[in-house]
Amino acid sequence: MARSLVRYWEKWGGQEERAVREIVSAFNESQDRFLVEMEPAGDWSSSPDLPRFLAAQSSGDPPDIIGLEDHQIVDLAHEGVLAPVYRSSGHIFFPPFERLCTAGGVLYGVPVSVNVVTLYVNLKALPVADRARWGESRGEIGKDSRSTSGLEQGGPARREFGDRFPIPTDIDSFDDLLRRIEAEGRIGMVPSYPGWWPHIWPYFFGRGWFIDGQFAPEAPANLRAYRWVADLGDRARALGEDRFSAPVNPIGTFDPDPLLSGRVATVVEGDWLVRRLIRHPHLDWAPAPLPSADGRPQALIAADVLCIPRGARNPEGAQAFIDFASQASNIEALAIGQNKISPLLVWSERFFERHPNPQIEKFRDILAVCDLLTEPRVPGWLGYAEHIKAAFQDIWSGCKAPEEALASLSETG
Repeated sequence: MARSLVRYWEKWGGQEERAVREIVSAFNESQDRFLVEMEPAGDWSSSPDLPRFLAAQSSGDPPDIIGLEDHQIVDLAHEGVLAPVYRSSGHIFFPPFERLCTAGGVLYGVPVSVNVVTLYVNLKALPVADRARWGESRGEIGKDSRSTSGLEQGGPARREFGDRFPIPTDIDSFDDLLRRIEAEGRIGMVPSYPGWWPHIWPYFFGRGWFIDGQFAPEAPANLRAYRWVADLGDRARALGEDRFSAPVNPIGTFDPDPLLSGRVATVVEGDWLVRRLIRHPHLDWAPAPLPSADGRPQALIAADVLCIPRGARNPEGAQAFIDFASQASNIEALAIGQNKISPLLVWSERFFERHPNPQIEKFRDILAVCDLLTEPRVPGWLGYAEHIKAAFQDIWSGCKAPEEALASLSETG
């Protein structure tokens, strides 16, 4: 009997795409009821082609499975184009990652691949005294973290590891560090390098984009954040660095790369940067939390999510594949193949041993120690994010002062 076709649209390319194809092949070989066929449906940055998806959905011909980014879930669920998915017994995700897949208390996907956006530090670019301080404590963080007892966010790990990072975790001390780096002729950080998260800076100063559910771009902390962003740009230019005028400058754009060469000491980036870092085995680097106004370490989490579109022709086959992909062994295989962290509550010893990231334990510590930020979970966020991106560009280019740019944002709300 012919197997039932399951159409799967996936945004990934390159290494990520190859890793997920192995999961698709394993599923197809594991049973004879369903046949998953995966086709590319992403753009140049491996984000899903939403216009194509929405057009297919409105015409009554959506795929059975689509790979989305978590920040798209709330808007798409609000528009009624996603169907709920079901939790399979035994698939235990770290709760902050599972919450990324919900809207209105309903689960609309599973986080098969996840990411932590945090600071990456070229340790050799730090001032000598800071390198010495880190050298005294490095190795302590992570030394007990291979326990398979499961992540305990904010528990004993916070008390044990809270002060053992290569940079300060309060924003004023962090800026002091950047200035010490600049005093030695290097650049501490550039907000447009790589620049994927132009909306992240208010979190450094204790405020997000919404207050009591209302869009509030002119909140004092937000204004302070973008004045700081503009000042960082002025400080980089004062050091003769004008390569970062574009709002987005991906790692690898320049040769030699400023982070890898030590010209820039820190970047805010996702953990896919690790694939580039490990190609430079002599580079001394470490991940570290994002700073905050109160000194509590924090990081932004994100997820790639498998979803079932409303109106899918084969929802049973789609759910069967999602159940298979969510098995712990397959989740870990995908994370290893993509060189990413795991969304599971428990990371196995085998996962640590096989993972190509030599500092994978430190990423687990960051998940345990940090306050975990997410992009706002409000309907319309995708539109707000586009306006914020434009405001950042106006500030970064000098076309508008932070006060003017944020006031313009208020008009869009």
